[in-house]
Amino acid sequence: MDSTDLVGLDLQVPCRLFNKGNSVAFKEIKTLEDSLYGAGIEEESRRSFASQVQARAIHPLESHFSQDKVIPLGVETAFAASFVERFGAGTEAAVKAFLDEIRNGCRLAEAKKDCFVDSPVAREMGTLYPFIQGAMSWITDVPEFASRVADAGGLPTIALGLMDAETLDRRLGCLPEIMGGRPYAVNVVSLAENPFRETHLTWIKKQRPRFVVIAGGDLSPIRELIERGIEVMYIAPDEALLRLALEAGVRYVVCEGYEAGGHVGQHSTLTLAQMVLDLKRDQPSLFQNCRVILAGGIFNRATAFMAAMLGADAIQMGTAYLATQEIVETDALTALYQRMILKSPPWGTVVS
Repeated sequence: MDSTDLVGLDLQVPCRLFNKGNSVAFKEIKTLEDSLYGAGIEEESRRSFASQVQARAIHPLESHFSQDKVIPLGVETAFAASFVERFGAGTEAAVKAFLDEIRNGCRLAEAKKDCFVDSPVAREMGTLYPFIQGAMSWITDVPEFASRVADAGGLPTIALGLMDAETLDRRLGCLPEIMGGRPYAVNVVSLAENPFRETHLTWIKKQRPRFVVIAGGDLSPIRELIERGIEVMYIAPDEALLRLALEAGVRYVVCEGYEAGGHVGQHSTLTLAQMVLDLKRDQPSLFQNCRVILAGGIFNRATAFMAAMLGADAIQMGTAYLATQEIVETDALTALYQRMILKSPPWGTVVS
């Protein structure tokens, strides 16, 4: 699953290549990107990068996957073995079996259409719907907005961002009173780069919110939080971190694709969902008493339904909330910022 990597993002010419971490060819292409990016992003630089990658690229079946070859490869190749195991190696038999699986999925769709309306996971979380408002630093740190999200039936998430102790008390001291016993989550960036990480964890242990969302690779705070009766939601952008979180006893895992805003991983939401489904089939005991939350690119009925069909117990949405009237009314977001978002084209954001 993690044998491919993206290069060319800085030049806005993304290309996915085979790389298990030791590919000499990939490092050379990355060095080329860095040298061209240093001169600024110009059309000539982008064309030069693309042409050099194309000139060196070799078909995967002809490559023997050696370290000195530039091998374009999609992440879905990781599912090839699973496909053969489930549907067979012969083309005709595999296609027929695959079509049967599609028909079974279509029949399942009728039963899934109301799964988020009458949701056992929502009842478990204490909300009307299994919808989690994703944290956004310097935006979703307003208790009044969290209250409005809860009023609408979702689980609000307060982003602690880079607040120091004084700011936490000043901005969020009234949070329990405003929420009035309704469940909410707080999001902490559990990375060494967060200078207030320990301050945030101390504040969380004192406040004891119903949920804590851990963003970042460090799982060390999880055990103590769980022992204190605080439910942990862990954002897992890849299989390795997903496994670690489940093995650590996390009951709510947020599989967040790179369609999401902010810090993102290498995989799309669709790829992560397929990864989870494969892992569930192979190791069902790993997911015992676990809730899978999909995030990234989910914003309407169609994408929510897609998440449900892919096995999501709940969904997390962040950017979608930037379009709400409540986020402006509570001063969590300025009207100007919202207008800019609403006028932005589909290609208005980039991964950098």
